[in-house]
Amino acid sequence: GPHIGLVKIPDYLGLRFYDALISYSELDAPFIFYSRQAEGDEEYGVIVSQQPAPDADVDEGTLVQFMITEPEEVEEEWMFGIYQEVMRDYPTHITLIIEIARPGEDPVELLTMKHPGGLISIPYLEPIGTEIIISSSLRELFRYEIRAPVE
Repeated sequence: GPHIGLVKIPDYLGLRFYDALISYSELDAPFIFYSRQAEGDEEYGVIVSQQPAPDADVDEGTLVQFMITEPEEVEEEWMFGIYQEVMRDYPTHITLIIEIARPGEDPVELLTMKHPGGLISIPYLEPIGTEIIISSSLRELFRYEIRAPVE
């Protein structure tokens, strides 16, 4: 098969999740985000663990798992969450564009990356009514509207 190189996984610990998401997407490798409540003196809304560990040498394209702490308090009419979607697996990486469209505003590009397909997860902290739009270079694939929790 094609030669797969080794890449060193950067250290994202302590980064705010949007910063980590944007930075990691530049590596064109798949990722998944999980969240939990902060413990002890941990900061909120940051990466507290990653697997494989920072500085690990892994095959290109290895899935990296990030754990983020949930924000302690979210402004009224805002929501924190992780949007997950399963795409089909593509024979070659596709160009994936992720945009955020806040209510009444035009979509703003969050990131563009090459992605192999399969699971994608996007953490967000956005106003209710915001849409997360996932597109390939050819067409829109998914559109998710952030909704208020049902009481």
